[in-house]
Amino acid sequence: MVELLDGPGAGEVFFVRRAPMLLRVVRGPRGRWDCLNELDDVATEKETLSVYRMKPGTFLAFHVKCQKRSESGFFQGGKYEFVEVDAESLRDNDAWEIWCKLFLREMELAV
Repeated sequence: MVELLDGPGAGEVFFVRRAPMLLRVVRGPRGRWDCLNELDDVATEKETLSVYRMKPGTFLAFHVKCQKRSESGFFQGGKYEFVEVDAESLRDNDAWEIWCKLFLREMELAV
């Protein structure tokens, strides 16, 4: 379960199989929220983009076993904090990948 703690998506919750440390979240023109947590997820031109980072110490991984086997599986989650950044410049997946690497490197150097 991914929970957005603050920022534009405050209070939104997503059930996902993959919870990366850095996460793009989009809001569609009808107000529906979605997170771009999978490697091939992309934002459309009509979606508003925001960036979040997982709050340290909140990562969790768990297995859910359901009656319908197709609904069972491993899931991940965490609590996410809003990152103030020009999210529009990170709409492209290649730009997003480069920014994530730089952001994570800066976090390592700050420790």
